[in-house]
Amino acid sequence: MTTDNAPGAANKAAVLMMIVALLGMFAWSFAYRASNPSLVSSMEQREGGTPGAPGGEAMNAVMAAMTQLQKNPDDLHSQLDAAEAFASADMWDKALQMLDKASAKAPDDLDVLNLHGVALFRTEKPKEAAAKFSRMLELDPTNFRAQFNLAAVYKYGLNDQAKGKALFEAVTANPKADPQTKDQARQEISGGQ
Repeated sequence: MTTDNAPGAANKAAVLMMIVALLGMFAWSFAYRASNPSLVSSMEQREGGTPGAPGGEAMNAVMAAMTQLQKNPDDLHSQLDAAEAFASADMWDKALQMLDKASAKAPDDLDVLNLHGVALFRTEKPKEAAAKFSRMLELDPTNFRAQFNLAAVYKYGLNDQAKGKALFEAVTANPKADPQTKDQARQEISGGQ
């Protein structure tokens, strides 16, 4: 007896179910906002990107990324795009699911490690986040984003002010760091938040 179940059929079915669930959430969110117009949406500047997309735009980005992922479920770039879309929509648990898959494919990819560290920190897993940023520094000791993010994890997640300060100081001395990141590091050193 033979079956027609291809190995990718389960992945495609799971992606399709996620798209249907996202559409349902989008419809519910739209209906809720229509009945509660006084809600205020805030925009958050993501590191190295454009301002976070409010409401429907973030969901549109998620749906577009999921559509692309459905076409290429094993493609690292598609997985990372989906993770970034989920992160933009503050859907950190979903971002982590995509990043776990991407990490399995490319455990030493700096973009994957960075976003994975951010997602772990945002889901209150600072030790795991620190491990991702530390790995980035093993691969590229002058990576100022890894220095800055690891400093923030030490300062805010692991309550190790000394290690955080040392890493923020490393950012200010790093010739590769952009002026904005250096200014943010100086503010952290001086006690600003």
